[in-house]
Amino acid sequence: MRIKRTILLVDADDHKRGLRTFMLQTHGFRVVGASDAVDALEILAVDARVDMLLTDYVLTRPGGEELARKAKEMYPALPVIIVCKLLSMQPDITNADRFLCGRLASPAEVLEAVRVLMRGRRGTRAKVAA
Repeated sequence: MRIKRTILLVDADDHKRGLRTFMLQTHGFRVVGASDAVDALEILAVDARVDMLLTDYVLTRPGGEELARKAKEMYPALPVIIVCKLLSMQPDITNADRFLCGRLASPAEVLEAVRVLMRGRRGTRAKVAA
């Protein structure tokens, strides 16, 4: 049996998190959800089986960029995607492997970004196995 890759999905919007969870699960991914960065960091500290972090840019303190920075400090090989629904938002994102903004944050674009970054990358598992 093929082991499913695990995505830590962080979004304060329950509805949006639920839709993305459904989309990712129907495409074969295991999804662990968190509503804020504090919960996400706790999950990363405990669960070394996370293969990717997918987070909204706009979170309550800390925000998505800060979450990405802290996650990369813990697991440098962890692929990170930050999503922002605002078209006008073009922040300087330095801690994410991919930043999807506005129209690029459609479900199809998110799924494609996940698939591309998952190829050949094992996230936190790579560090644990080494």
